[in-house]
Amino acid sequence: MGFPENKSRRALLATNMNFEAAMNWMVAHESDPDIDDPIRPKQEDVESSASSEQDQSPVVRLLERLRASRKKGFRPDPRALKNIMEMGFKESEVTDALRVNNNDQSLACEWLLGDRKEQPDNEDTGIDPSSTAFRAILADATVQLGLNNPRTFIAMLHILDNPANANHYINDPEIGPLLVQVTKIYHAEKNASS
Repeated sequence: MGFPENKSRRALLATNMNFEAAMNWMVAHESDPDIDDPIRPKQEDVESSASSEQDQSPVVRLLERLRASRKKGFRPDPRALKNIMEMGFKESEVTDALRVNNNDQSLACEWLLGDRKEQPDNEDTGIDPSSTAFRAILADATVQLGLNNPRTFIAMLHILDNPANANHYINDPEIGPLLVQVTKIYHAEKNASS
């Protein structure tokens, strides 16, 4: 399945970067007369991001936008929020716990009661784009070929959305080897630098 880049971008923008909703949006709006028109960003978006995006790769920009939209678009499960707040936690703490644990009430409780290893402010930072590990991963031919496959790219977005989704894809004949390759490169570079 392949869609033109402009239509894909327009759909992702219209659906707040939700790729499943974007697919449905593209199908529903494929006959719109302006679907192929260039996308004009809002003026405030241009001003705020122009200087920071000039010296970054497209992958880094995509990841940063995805992370920002996830933080902006997060809505805690109201039932889980209420239940955990009844235990005596502040709303901000509960919201952070639910965001870190993808709205899983029991994991959020464990996180609140445990040592809170992942802090909500830095949970999405990931690997530093200027690190040798990041550059090695993107320079690898297997990774480059894998990321050109739309199915693999969607799987990576699923995994970015919820890292537990990696378990679903690890046995996939197309995506599994890419995940293993990324892991190998990351650990090789991490061990070489220490």
